[in-house]
Amino acid sequence: MPTSSKVKKSTQAIRKAKAVTPEIAQSLKQVEESKLAVDTAKEGFKEARKNLKQAKLASKEAQKNLKVLKKADSGKPKTPKKGIGKKSAKVNPVA
Repeated sequence: MPTSSKVKKSTQAIRKAKAVTPEIAQSLKQVEESKLAVDTAKEGFKEARKNLKQAKLASKEAQKNLKVLKKADSGKPKTPKKGIGKKSAKVNPVA
């Protein structure tokens, strides 16, 4: 059988546990709120990653289009305009 001091200690422990219970409940509530915030942040990051991938693809496509436009607007002919058998006139300077 427990001695009277052990009984007192156990009842004190029970009282402390009852007093701590609201604090534990508050802590659990904060933990749940934190979990919800973390889940929300994870979803936000997933969405951001998805948007970043789309932006990178759009950027690559835009760079390709820009290269094509630069080639078209360069003003340089893609094929020489000299006809068959034509030679450019060369001028030899006379000193």
